[in-house]
Amino acid sequence: MAYRGTRGPSTSNNYESSYLERHNDSLVDELSSKVAALKKVSVYIAVNYLAYFFWNFERSSRVAFQHD
Repeated sequence: MAYRGTRGPSTSNNYESSYLERHNDSLVDELSSKVAALKKVSVYIAVNYLAYFFWNFERSSRVAFQHD
């Protein structure tokens, strides 16, 4: 899941490399969860903003075009 680029020969042992990969994967998973939550919040805000905008627009249009 995570990108693992290399720069030259590795000098670390297998245990350290494995630990770093697991830690990196954990951080990527955590970040992915936060991004998904942020997307949900952003969509929620956008939908509510648009609903509020159109509700007020529709309401003000009714008032503006009423002729008594």
